[in-house]
Amino acid sequence: MSSVRLCRLCGHSNEIDWVFCSNCRGRLERRAGFVRRALVVPWFKRRPWDRWDRRVGRRILFVLAATLMASGVWIGYNTVGPGGRAPSPSTDLGALPGPGDWPAAGRDPAASSYAPYDGPIPQGDLLWRFDTEAPLLTSPAVVDGRVYLATGDRRLVALDGETGELLWTLPLTGPVDSSPAVAGDNVYFGLRDHRFLAVDRNTGVKRWEYKTDNPVFSSPAVLGGIVYVGTADYHLYAFDAANGKRLWKYKAGAQINSDVAVTQDVVTVMSSDDRLHLVDARTGDGRFEYRTAFSRGSPAIEGGLVYVSDENGGLRAIDWRKRFYPLERFVRRVRLEAFLWGIASFPDQKGLVWSFRQPEHRFTGKPAVDAKNVYAATVGGLLVALDKLTGRPAWTFETDVKTGSSPSVVGDTVLFGDLEGDLHALDARSGDRLWVRRLGGGISSTPVFANDLLYVSSLDGSLYAFR
Repeated sequence: MSSVRLCRLCGHSNEIDWVFCSNCRGRLERRAGFVRRALVVPWFKRRPWDRWDRRVGRRILFVLAATLMASGVWIGYNTVGPGGRAPSPSTDLGALPGPGDWPAAGRDPAASSYAPYDGPIPQGDLLWRFDTEAPLLTSPAVVDGRVYLATGDRRLVALDGETGELLWTLPLTGPVDSSPAVAGDNVYFGLRDHRFLAVDRNTGVKRWEYKTDNPVFSSPAVLGGIVYVGTADYHLYAFDAANGKRLWKYKAGAQINSDVAVTQDVVTVMSSDDRLHLVDARTGDGRFEYRTAFSRGSPAIEGGLVYVSDENGGLRAIDWRKRFYPLERFVRRVRLEAFLWGIASFPDQKGLVWSFRQPEHRFTGKPAVDAKNVYAATVGGLLVALDKLTGRPAWTFETDVKTGSSPSVVGDTVLFGDLEGDLHALDARSGDRLWVRRLGGGISSTPVFANDLLYVSSLDGSLYAFR
């Protein structure tokens, strides 16, 4: 009977003429230093790392490389262009308000809905009205004395701001919920038939269009040669404002129906996944997400803060410059679980500066932000004014009628409408009502002030101009 001995490395049976089995000999020949250690240290005394093998190292390096490549693909998914770098726009067009202008739904790209003004505010004396055949859900844009209005009866019209005279009309292929934005010689807006258009503002001739996969309800913003718009196909798009070339697109977790607010650094929108999304304005990379309650409204940016309201009665100020560090989200989930078990305090989300809640109310539309306060309206007819830095209430004003309009601020006057057709003017510092005027139908759009005139769209299908 032949004798056997155990392999010094693996402990398996081995021929007596060999110290190591054939499998271990093959590995040891590739690593002489390992052979010397194994000859001295028996298999049952070996440390775990003594069995290190080059093939194992190569496998680990391969897995790490594959992980890094997959991460790069995932990060770059939301961008176009080499290495996730979006092409530069060909112009520097922007919907920036000049004196007497209101070029977009929120007046400026940051959607503040605020116009500095120290003159007399119109008292609601009707100057003219322009009638259409369907309810108006959009706000007009006013630039250089011309009013651009997307109508419910499938038209884009240009009117003389002083007289209401029709200058030109462009028939459209679908209804419009997207308020137009004017930058340079173009008017930008979206349609329910999945198209986003740029039209010459002097003639009404179409410049370019882009076909999306779902309707466009979002009102666009234009800054730095780029036009930004959200769509119901879950994407936020960035186009070259001059030629319509898509620069990048960012995918959210659900439909984006909110208006867009943008600064030189970030673009922000609300989506139906109950999240506020902040995206790099140049590359389309996601910068920051903040989970809220469900919201049909839109955000506004002022400085380093984003203001957003929701249908749970909440209004928040969020610092968009915050960054998430490794494991930070995991730690917050652990703390949240501990809170649910009653053994820890509730962990605030990253970036929260202050939070205000009005119980039993649902905020609607987007906030307006002036030099001191942030203003927001609820569906139940309550308008609140909060200190924009601390969130402390300055005053509240309540009507007996439901509200569907976002407020705007002109100088020291806050303007908003209700669904009975009343247009309210309030003192921005005290909340006292200055005057109220009745329109022919409910108001669900933002009142617009330009060239010392006040323009208001109504659900009766008319645009009213007040002096």
